[in-house]
Amino acid sequence: MAIALLAVGCQTAPGADHAPVPAGATLPAAATPRPTPFTVVSDGLVRYIVPRHWPAAPVQVDGSLREGLMASPDLARWQNLDGTEPGMEAAWLDVSRVGVPSDYFYLAAKWPALPRLVSSSRCSPSSSEVIADQEPVMSRGGETFGDFAATASGTCRVGSGVNRWSYFVAAPSYGPVRRIGLPDSGLYLVVGVMRNGPRAAHDLHRMVYSARFGHASVRDLMMAARRGAQTPGDPEATGPAILKLVDAEEPPLRLFLGRNAFDIVRPDYESRIASWEEWDWLAKEAHGEG
Repeated sequence: MAIALLAVGCQTAPGADHAPVPAGATLPAAATPRPTPFTVVSDGLVRYIVPRHWPAAPVQVDGSLREGLMASPDLARWQNLDGTEPGMEAAWLDVSRVGVPSDYFYLAAKWPALPRLVSSSRCSPSSSEVIADQEPVMSRGGETFGDFAATASGTCRVGSGVNRWSYFVAAPSYGPVRRIGLPDSGLYLVVGVMRNGPRAAHDLHRMVYSARFGHASVRDLMMAARRGAQTPGDPEATGPAILKLVDAEEPPLRLFLGRNAFDIVRPDYESRIASWEEWDWLAKEAHGEG
């Protein structure tokens, strides 16, 4: 990571000495980084951030073939995955170890990823999106290849309070997600639940979409799924769209053309804004007392 600090008009020529500090003067204290309320947890190829007080443990569910990591204030209650207990889980299935056809992973992903959560009368979705949905097709060699990716978020009523939840699921047997993700993964599932609060939506989004499988984050997998789901556009439709832009009374400075362009760049800009918000306290300190 490279951080470029540009101080216009405050540079010192090479070889020049700095002016001496007057007697009795004190230098301003260096800014002390604020402690972050999050910590990084990892196990094998899975890594993500969670609140510091959440213990973490490998995913160990009887009869489950999932590999990954879960974290929660109460790990036993979290395994119900019903939206009542805050927590985080990132898991994947190794197709080389499981040894079942890829279309089973497609069906597993397309079926409600968290049946107890989505079927509960106290939980409701606020948004959902199917990013890619290519039904399995049998190849000449007898293998089946399908592709599915989806995301959803919502809330659950818990007593007098509210929990926020969000998840991402994907079953890539080919395409960009398979190429950038774990080579042997046939299914990804990432889910997070947090108590509602002023920063709950922001923190939950950051936790879920920054989770990593190897070198790829959930945000990377989502963008890859969007690229794979794109359909070719009609070049002849571009001209009339640009003419409408030129004729507009207040045209935008920038515009993403195409059906999928905005969806592809949205996660990147959301990530930038989240990072700027996180370090806004230091940016304000740089303004000084004036």
